Amino acid sequence: MNSNMKVDAVVLAAGEGTRMVSSKPKVLHPIMGRPVISYVLETVAHFANRVLVVVGKGADEVTIAMEGKALFIEQPRRMGTADAVKCALPQVESPMVLVVAGDMPLVSRESIQRLLSAMNLNREEAAMALLTIQAENPQGYGRIVRENNEVAAIVEEAEADGSTREIREINLGAYLFDADFLRQAVERIKPSRAKEEYYLTDTVAIAREMGLGVLAVEAAEPVEGQGINTRVDLAGVQEIMRQRVLEELMLKGVTVLMPQTVYVEPDVEIGRDTTICPGAFLEGETRVGEECTIGMGVHLKDVILGDHVSILDHTLLEGAEVESHAQVGPFARIRPGTQIGEKAKVGNFVEMKKTTFGRGSKASHLSYIGDSIVGEEVNIGAGTITCNYDGFSKHQTVIERGVFIGSDTQLVAPVKIGADALVGAGSTITKNVPPNSLTLTRAPQRVREGKGMLFQAKRRGSK
Repeated sequence: MNSNMKVDAVVLAAGEGTRMVSSKPKVLHPIMGRPVISYVLETVAHFANRVLVVVGKGADEVTIAMEGKALFIEQPRRMGTADAVKCALPQVESPMVLVVAGDMPLVSRESIQRLLSAMNLNREEAAMALLTIQAENPQGYGRIVRENNEVAAIVEEAEADGSTREIREINLGAYLFDADFLRQAVERIKPSRAKEEYYLTDTVAIAREMGLGVLAVEAAEPVEGQGINTRVDLAGVQEIMRQRVLEELMLKGVTVLMPQTVYVEPDVEIGRDTTICPGAFLEGETRVGEECTIGMGVHLKDVILGDHVSILDHTLLEGAEVESHAQVGPFARIRPGTQIGEKAKVGNFVEMKKTTFGRGSKASHLSYIGDSIVGEEVNIGAGTITCNYDGFSKHQTVIERGVFIGSDTQLVAPVKIGADALVGAGSTITKNVPPNSLTLTRAPQRVREGKGMLFQAKRRGSK
């Protein structure tokens, strides 16, 4: 924040958002894993002493979702942007007021700093500054009307005539006001003819009437003018953010193959020389180390990966941790509470849940391991199941270091397999297995000569 300026921010979030066709407040719709308004609050909080959010529809939902990030003020009547600002003014303490729409997540810190710098340089003459851009398609936005190259008015599209609608310079909906001027101006604003609402944009004409200057400041990027009124707009803004995230990652040394197919949320961290393959989806508080491989169609949510980890194609991990040099997948599902040790291997069609899987251990295919503690250098054969649920409660399975579990084994928890034990294929283990032992529960094999031919003959006859 500029040391010469004390600023309070007012974020406008009381709009009905009817074009979203949703019961959810518009500003709470998610974009890249976070509510739309959270981006605006993060930007203005960088500059403001206090952040005030004016809420309307779904006030309780917005207040709960953004609790601790701002002071919330309800607008009793939905009578326009000037009325919303008027509701917040009694809480304003600083000499300057920054006003930003809550559905403009692309407005940048650089653009807000431009507003502050412009007002700081023209403090004696200017009552306000506003962000503008030159839009290829200005439809839906207020037009900047100039006289002798000075800003004379902002005309909302509903109030604009044909020639005014041809103007391409538009108002973004981000302003910086002298607080004393703003208090006077909102009292002088009259309702619009078209909608009987009080427009904050009328402050421009009022400033001119009072002989005060209005500064038009060009935003850092034209895309900052893209607000959100429909779900189509929401998707468009998200695509811009998605591309920015991937570009930043690539500039930091991450390889992204076919980036048009990859989704990575802003809070995800990825180490250099990691490769992200097509169709990957990384979200939440995911942390990926250096020189990892994230395969095609992999989905990571709130996951921590060490260095040199390989997550193979079409694998889902959520709320799990994988240590360095381990391999998971393809087609594996790792559920919350699982920790996979260094150099471990979890193969195709293996599911794990709330399990600690030791260093160098392997479960290469077709197994379910839940509520378990698995030691180091354990080998779990195909088709092994930890039967952790008895219909009433979950129970734990403990497999100690060096154990070999044969294929198609059921471990009925609670049960413990001692170190270096061998469990024969096809066993159902219901009691603890001592260390360094061989245990199997296989039924005797019986052979009845000649019955195979009789069976085949009957089967063919039934067709």
